Amino acid sequence: MTMEKNDVLSQFSKFPTPSYEEWQQVTETSLKGKSFETLLTTLPDGIVLKPMYQRKDVQQLLLQDQLPGQFPFTRGTRSKHSSWLISQALSAATPKQLNEELHQALAAGQEVLHIAVAEEVKRGNIAGLETEQVGGVPIFDLDDMRELFSAIEPSRYPLYLDAGEIATPLLAALALVSSKEGKPLFGVVGADPLHVLAKYGRLTCSLAEAYKQMALAVRWASNDAPGLRTVLVQAHHYHNGGASAAMEVACALATGAEYVAALIDSGLTADEAGSAIAFSFSVGSDYFTEIAKLRAARTLWAAIMAEFGAGEEAQKMIIHARTSLFTKTAEDRHVNLLRATSEAFAAAVAGVDSIEVSPFDEALQQTTSFSRRIARNTSLILREEAHIGQTIDPSGGSWYVEHVTEELAKKIWKRFLEIDEAGGIVEALQRGVIQDEIEAMWKKRVQQVETRKQVIVGNNQYINLMEKEDSVTPRQEESGDEYAARVQQKLAETKTRITPPQTLAEMEQLLEEGIPFSTLQQSLKQQEGSGATVTPIPQRRLAEPYEKLRHRSRRLAAKQGEMPAVLIVGLGALADYKARADFIAGFFQCGGFDVRQTPLHAPEQGDFFAQCQMIVLCGHDEAYEKTAPGLIENWRSQAAAKKYFIAGRPDQSLTDKLKQAGLDGMIDRRTNAYTFLYALQDWLKGGDDE
Repeated sequence: MTMEKNDVLSQFSKFPTPSYEEWQQVTETSLKGKSFETLLTTLPDGIVLKPMYQRKDVQQLLLQDQLPGQFPFTRGTRSKHSSWLISQALSAATPKQLNEELHQALAAGQEVLHIAVAEEVKRGNIAGLETEQVGGVPIFDLDDMRELFSAIEPSRYPLYLDAGEIATPLLAALALVSSKEGKPLFGVVGADPLHVLAKYGRLTCSLAEAYKQMALAVRWASNDAPGLRTVLVQAHHYHNGGASAAMEVACALATGAEYVAALIDSGLTADEAGSAIAFSFSVGSDYFTEIAKLRAARTLWAAIMAEFGAGEEAQKMIIHARTSLFTKTAEDRHVNLLRATSEAFAAAVAGVDSIEVSPFDEALQQTTSFSRRIARNTSLILREEAHIGQTIDPSGGSWYVEHVTEELAKKIWKRFLEIDEAGGIVEALQRGVIQDEIEAMWKKRVQQVETRKQVIVGNNQYINLMEKEDSVTPRQEESGDEYAARVQQKLAETKTRITPPQTLAEMEQLLEEGIPFSTLQQSLKQQEGSGATVTPIPQRRLAEPYEKLRHRSRRLAAKQGEMPAVLIVGLGALADYKARADFIAGFFQCGGFDVRQTPLHAPEQGDFFAQCQMIVLCGHDEAYEKTAPGLIENWRSQAAAKKYFIAGRPDQSLTDKLKQAGLDGMIDRRTNAYTFLYALQDWLKGGDDE
């Protein structure tokens, strides 16, 4: 006899529903004296996360009782399930090599023609003369574009291309390459001049010219490629500078609003402007916050576009998500596989339109075919095996996520209004308002890392002692020299100055005549005076402080013949000092120090003592009181040049005794590991500069 579902549920109704206070009381009992408040977590934006949420936490929310696909699109822009597109950025040293890589990637599951163009090309300079290309493929002229897409139909796949300040020259070339197919291009080929401004601190053209070309691209796409978005709003530089989630999204929204206003001023409608824009966000390691961040971004953008008077379709935020560079490490980099998987998972749950999983070795600036394949397969596994895309808004209805989404939306809106009050995104950047805010947040973040309150696995905790430093070598590119020679020859044969084109058709004609992109872009960038300038936002990674320590230790090893060595001496039985010894071992290992350990008076202690330049005593405070002062005084008399420390922080009376005996310092959880180890390295190398 099968029990009906309602009968099963009715059995559980016999149990009383515990109150929040009852849960709290049980929790505090399990904490063994610690307060319940120790379970509260404060996000960088000041939002306090509770250990448990209830229905009452969402009853007063403004963003509730909505369905996916409905304004303000908190729960996504689609009313039916539709998985994200797999969009891995691809680059190579030459267009021919990138063509080969594109073919391989498409055969292996890539779905978007995601082309990373060399920064020099996007800025109107000539790339490709160096055989070692980093950061994108060089494209000199129309021949290069045709070679890049050889045997590939650009209009068959969605495109994704960050064009930099101006998109029209690359759009004209893509239009020519796809003209024989008779099908319109679709996807994203977008200009994002304000992201370039934040990144480099200056533009090579005026904003007026950039906005003029932006409007030209939007009008062309409206007529010839309605499925192509030609304006890109990227938040990556703010994210990688250390911005909080609220500041990152606020900058993106302010940039988007600036572009819409500029396009409307050029005569376009709010619907045309909104339908031309795509957003690109980095997704960090705080899983639930990142989900809430993307949901809040969609919500607020819909509200902004509604204020501009745009219709429903133009209110929808199209999102490309990229796993964060800010969270990645160069040391123990295979842990990046886990970080990227979690970040991609968050993006998928948030309902983005395309996902780029960055290769696990990108922090070394030298990705491999293996790392790119693993990155692509991460998305494939999440979608095809974990079936994440089968549910619309999987986090919808979660009291926790819904509450954090609204709280974060309020923080974002406050930041957005502050940028608006500063005169908009451009003036806020010029006045340094945004840079100062990001710098202050970076200092808070890095302080948490340096003191190891924020754990970075394999970097400042849980060090992989077996890992060896790999030498980073450039990819071996067979035709790099041949390509550079061809570019040099063409340079000698082409015009250096032309009349600035006014339409995409004129650009197409010039490209057909063999005019290189650099000449075409330089002609456009001389029209409206010099470009804007601001203080650039530096790009950083959280792991950099400890990577610097490890690098410095390796330099010391190369100079002195061995890694700097630390001896941990245990007082009493192993159980008496093991906890502190383990802490000290991890403390020094995250700086690349060679750690050795021995009980007091063990046979090997003498040899270890002679080999190590730093000695750390570990034990109970009672053992310190009894043994440490005389022991340190004796050691100091034998080897005055060494450094002597203890683990922990005893009372002031004992501390004074230990210092009189020759103690150099104490190490505990409040010690800033980074500054402490950096100072030791300076001492070890005798003050010599690096």
